Amino acid sequence: MVFDPSLNSSAGEQIRSRRVELAAEMVRLQFDRSPALRDSLDDEGVAKSIRDAEYNLQFLSEAIASGDPGSFASYLVWLDGVLAGVGLSRSVLDGHLDCLLETLAANLDTGTGALATEYVESGRRALATRRGGTA
Repeated sequence: MVFDPSLNSSAGEQIRSRRVELAAEMVRLQFDRSPALRDSLDDEGVAKSIRDAEYNLQFLSEAIASGDPGSFASYLVWLDGVLAGVGLSRSVLDGHLDCLLETLAANLDTGTGALATEYVESGRRALATRRGGTA
């Protein structure tokens, strides 16, 4: 990935400033695709899911703005460990990342969406390595 300070800063800000709306859309998509996941949560759990998606977007926006895809990848590896520690299946994070990519592609300009996709895919490769597979 080539770091373009202007593009990276703009893309990071676009994601950061829209993280609340983007997070709500990501979680809606994930619950539509996995009704059992939604059904396993009370209203507080749903709100926490949206807040957690906001955190993920915040980390992504900061990584993009700083031109450091490794920081987002490291965050995802850490998050994968945390989720496993509380008993969540890997498929939950994998599905979340699918919804993240779809939401970004549908709601951001093409340049920002493409840049964000590179960062998320870099994180997926790091996850695959941590999990002992290939991406």
